[in-house]
Amino acid sequence: MFGWKVLQKSELPNANSILVVEEFKDLQDFENLLQKSLEDYKNSNSPNVSIKECILKIAKQEKILLAKDKFEKLCEMAGKHLQGFGPFEYFLNDENVEEICVTGINKPLSVYFKGKGWMECNLTFTSQESAINFINKMAREVGRHISLQSPRINAVLPNGQRLHATIPPISKDVEITIRRFQKQPINALDLLKN
Repeated sequence: MFGWKVLQKSELPNANSILVVEEFKDLQDFENLLQKSLEDYKNSNSPNVSIKECILKIAKQEKILLAKDKFEKLCEMAGKHLQGFGPFEYFLNDENVEEICVTGINKPLSVYFKGKGWMECNLTFTSQESAINFINKMAREVGRHISLQSPRINAVLPNGQRLHATIPPISKDVEITIRRFQKQPINALDLLKN
């Protein structure tokens, strides 16, 4: 469907609320409504139609009553899916995240948090195609791409993040590492604190 899915449990303290696991009685309802809304938005010939209008239209057709907070969450996720990196956006924008690793399809995302270490997330890619699209969307910013002819990429993105990714045949599965560097270099006081 989206190429990613949310697993039911996470080690991360706030990941469940971030990724809307508990807000909808069934995560599948959320995914179906979001998918239908995105399709309706993409198929709309009118430039004046907003994603919010599409979500409301599909919710009405499916007879789903949306509370204001759920509606806002759907709109936010739709925007992130269309213009960004879907739910991965939360980790890409979190200043406490130093590294993000994908070690294969249907395997939980691993995230390294500053001061907390490695934690497994409740998010995973569901297809190789979606993982490759994710890599290429990131690498496009620096004029690079990954494909069967070029199955490895190592790039520094404009925001300073480092992207390393491999796909079969040179790796068993899709592997992605995104390393973020601190804006402030480590000083002597930081070393003493740790």
